[in-house]
Amino acid sequence: MRWAASRISILYILGAVIWSVYAVACGISYGRPLDLVGWAQTPRVAAGQPLVVGYTVTRRQICELTRYVTIIDGGGHRHEFPAEYRPALGRPGDTESFFVERVVPLSAIPGPARYRVILAYECPISVGPVLVPNLFHQASPNTLILPDIEFEILAPPPDEATHDAG
Repeated sequence: MRWAASRISILYILGAVIWSVYAVACGISYGRPLDLVGWAQTPRVAAGQPLVVGYTVTRRQICELTRYVTIIDGGGHRHEFPAEYRPALGRPGDTESFFVERVVPLSAIPGPARYRVILAYECPISVGPVLVPNLFHQASPNTLILPDIEFEILAPPPDEATHDAG
């Protein structure tokens, strides 16, 4: 009986040590999960037309991302787009370039504008080849505010119906 009690105590202590190591590993911030450079491929865009933004990304960690995008128009008004989820893809060290299109709202005021992206990311902990969920990131994802990309919003082209009536 005494042997069984000491065995349970050892398992309890071992479990507590493993949980403590996991909790510390979850709490360690690994910094930015990616290096990212963005630019406006179409630096002048009419309202109602697509803004094309290019990115080159180098991943440091493989993380799930939720992307929040806002266009701030010439009058300082914010036009927010629905949040987008991206699962963890690729491998650390991977570099890729890609383009994203966003239609500038017709209600956007012409003038100097900014394209703003905020990333909320959850990075698992790598234990050899196994990825273990990071409970701290799941409870409160880390955020990364990317530098604004500046572009210009032009007045929308005249409507064909209005043009024909004149």
